Amino acid sequence: MKRWLMTFLLVCSMFATNAFADGAAIAPDASTANCFGDSIGNITSGTVQYIARWRRNVISCGAGQYVPKESETAQPCPANSFCPGPDAPNTGFEYSETMTQGIETCPDNLKSPAGSKKLGDCGRILHVGGGIMYMHQERPVDGPVLVIKIGNEKYYANLSNENNVMTLDSDKKLHIKYNNTNYTAFDNSVLYYGE
Repeated sequence: MKRWLMTFLLVCSMFATNAFADGAAIAPDASTANCFGDSIGNITSGTVQYIARWRRNVISCGAGQYVPKESETAQPCPANSFCPGPDAPNTGFEYSETMTQGIETCPDNLKSPAGSKKLGDCGRILHVGGGIMYMHQERPVDGPVLVIKIGNEKYYANLSNENNVMTLDSDKKLHIKYNNTNYTAFDNSVLYYGE
């Protein structure tokens, strides 16, 4: 069921009108629809008309967010899911009492950090020295990468010449030396979803 926001305008007049160009008007008979009262609240005369205007209730939502059912507010995408946002050219989702919109669970028990935007963000968690780092299915576009192969699947993390921590919520670092160059590996979601 679609939910519509409705605005009603109460019009008091001495005559009834059955329709308006910009909405619907309901004019009950004079015995039940008087709207002029005296100082103690008694109804004296007049007719009530209700003019309704409506619009679709679209909840603004971008990539990295989703809209839960029965909610009028977008929420951040939780871990182990990805939220691609609405299809272009839409900027949000219509209110729904029955379905959550804009969120997908990572397949095959893969993991992803909160705020993930695409399927390629799903992957495996690498545990290193008491810290964790998300390794993603999608290879980063720029720069050198750390590649971990599990079975026939490859998972990726960024490498940097800077002294980066593995994730935003960790002070752990993974240092890698390759071809006489020192790198630190880090979760590429730090680039896209970090503050």
